Amino acid sequence: LIGILIPDIANYFFADVIKGIQSVTDDRQYDLVLCTTDGDYQKEIEVLRRLQLRKVDGIITAAMALSTRKSGCDFIKDLAQKGQHIVSISPVWEDFPGDFVEVNNTRGAAMATNHLIDLGHQKIAYIGGSLESISAQQRLAGYQEAMKSANIPVTDNLIVNGDFSFGGGYNAARKMLSLESSPTAIFAANDVMALGAIQAIKESGKSIPEELAVVGFDDIPISNMAQPALTTIRQPRNEIGRKSAEILLDRINDKLTDEKIGIVIQPKLIVRSSSVVAGGK
Repeated sequence: LIGILIPDIANYFFADVIKGIQSVTDDRQYDLVLCTTDGDYQKEIEVLRRLQLRKVDGIITAAMALSTRKSGCDFIKDLAQKGQHIVSISPVWEDFPGDFVEVNNTRGAAMATNHLIDLGHQKIAYIGGSLESISAQQRLAGYQEAMKSANIPVTDNLIVNGDFSFGGGYNAARKMLSLESSPTAIFAANDVMALGAIQAIKESGKSIPEELAVVGFDDIPISNMAQPALTTIRQPRNEIGRKSAEILLDRINDKLTDEKIGIVIQPKLIVRSSSVVAGGK
């Protein structure tokens, strides 16, 4: 029996990760217990405790809120010390006690930002998630590193927290559009926020990408169906799920050494019409 802890099943990213997990667990005859937490710290604690009561053989977790507090990190460490097998599919802190599979968020964000820089943009805004999230910290760092490498100054009003939500991306874009000197491009730290930004830009009457280019992160299925289709950073979601399940089941069945496994998967830039004019550069 395998426990899975995620913030939100409605998020395309986690839906596809779960498909990857299930492709492995079905083959090896393990059942899944799926738990959602809305990214709430206390819910993550409660869910992990319930999974212990269920005596699950292992846990695959995206307990992002726990990683933001020392007490949460200590809770995970305590579970591991008691023999609970844990694999994380979200970025982990330095001495995380289990195995992990994650995407190189910093590199992906730098790729997205460099794409916009290569297109000639100088005023590139960033819509991110709460900096309590390690992935949000990493993506902001990638954006800042790319801007610094290109000698492009970044002002505070070009960095807005969009909470990883559609509404957050929409409101952040509206705020940026109201600036006296508004940006010519927006990089949003996930596709959902990027789609919210596109909605706000359309309502403003500005054209995409001629007047304002937009790039997201994740490559969720709806990104290619948006109008315009969204340029984004692709995370191999199914692969993340498969690898995390393979590691966990091998760990449960004593097929691995004591050394912890950390896999960092490289993302890929997918260029579509939200950033590049048809027939242009």
